[in-house]
Amino acid sequence: MATQPMGRALAPPRIYTYRDMFAARDSAAFARVHRVSLAKRVMRGVLPPTTAIYTITAPVLAFVNLNRWLAPCPCGLEPAVVDRAPAGGSPPLARCFGCGAVLTAVVMPDDADAIEAELVRRPWQHRNWQPGETLARLRADNIAHGV
Repeated sequence: MATQPMGRALAPPRIYTYRDMFAARDSAAFARVHRVSLAKRVMRGVLPPTTAIYTITAPVLAFVNLNRWLAPCPCGLEPAVVDRAPAGGSPPLARCFGCGAVLTAVVMPDDADAIEAELVRRPWQHRNWQPGETLARLRADNIAHGV
């Protein structure tokens, strides 16, 4: 798969997940990174001392922003980072590094792989997708912008 040049660097050949963003090799390592990051932010005073990891079971729709699979966290502080394929065949989940939430009902689009295939043709800073945006729209945008 070809990548788009970005100055001297090449755009990554895939949409990032936690594995790329945190160099976590699996879901358990992602959970450790989440826990440690929250603890460090509490120690630095960025988060309140009462910050704890907690679960949100309400469904949320995944989206792509700046080449990253994310999900909206109800806290509104920052989007949660998506784990598309947790261990044991569990459904996708996301972890918020702003409040400690683990969103256990992340809804990935049925055509996530096809969406990625269209997005990776673009420079990384233009790799964005929102729920409801069709593959036909992504393809038309790519054609309109010469990618």
